[in-house]
Amino acid sequence: MKNIFLLIIIIQSLAACNNDANKPIENENTPETITKKLSVEEQAKGHIMRALSIPANEKFTYTIYKEHLDGDDKIDAIITLNRFENAKTDAAKSPNPALYNKFGYMGYYNFIFYYDGELNLISPQIVIASNASVPLKVSFENVYSLAYKDAIVEYHVSNAGYREYFTIVNHTPKSYFKWKNFDGILKGKQEAFTFGYSDGTMGPLKDILIYKANYQQPSSVTDPNTFEPKLTATKELAYRFFYHTETEKYMTKNK
Repeated sequence: MKNIFLLIIIIQSLAACNNDANKPIENENTPETITKKLSVEEQAKGHIMRALSIPANEKFTYTIYKEHLDGDDKIDAIITLNRFENAKTDAAKSPNPALYNKFGYMGYYNFIFYYDGELNLISPQIVIASNASVPLKVSFENVYSLAYKDAIVEYHVSNAGYREYFTIVNHTPKSYFKWKNFDGILKGKQEAFTFGYSDGTMGPLKDILIYKANYQQPSSVTDPNTFEPKLTATKELAYRFFYHTETEKYMTKNK
């Protein structure tokens, strides 16, 4: 238990310099780059390095996921960034490097950025506190609107998997729902879920349906912090979440 508290303290010490989730998009393009109309591919690496003051010798990976994410007719994108090498460097400098490895290098090393196709600009970073040893995955779904899609970001925290939903509000990703994909790797109690959607019962936004799922508990796993089980869906509805307009939040009630 003391080890977990130590890891939490280490992680919290990194938060201030990494989490700019509430900042609006800032126009960092110079007149020259606007004139050249750089693509998101041409902008991404330089923007990432400037936003997080990443040194030129640091190895990092990023992925661009393109989709129509707002009300205009331009293609937008979610950019994921993984700084696993930076996590390993921080671990080596810490009082207990083995603790980082034990919990999957959990901390502030995974990020998303939003690229607005209409503005041709990339947002400040949004940190996704998670295992650095597992890069983020992104998929898309029509939940807020049939006219454009929302982003679903999947990540690991220790040996559990999660998903978080984002919609675009004022050119900035807004998180509006989060739930667990699976838990219990190499533990006695398993927990897993799959997801579906239906017409909204309380308004125009879709309901989010969460079904119980199963997975085969492995006899041994090299690294439970990176392992992702193959889920088998069931038809057993565990939760139905509906969007409550007055509070602007998803809520649930008895099935």
